[in-house]
Amino acid sequence: MYHETLILSSQISLVIKVLLKFGIDSNSLNGFVQALYVSMDQYLQGLFILANDAAAEVRKLVSS
Repeated sequence: MYHETLILSSQISLVIKVLLKFGIDSNSLNGFVQALYVSMDQYLQGLFILANDAAAEVRKLVSS
């Protein structure tokens, strides 16, 4: 999971650099980052719920 987090972090950094290159203002960029953070938090919460699912197959799929 740590490796995936590093990859995601570098991808987010790349997106931010591209947005800055095209002249997006800092307020819009801040809003984008906040929305991304909220979405990522919801996504990770969902993964953790599925990782503790009663069905072994669900847990297996989440962890692979």
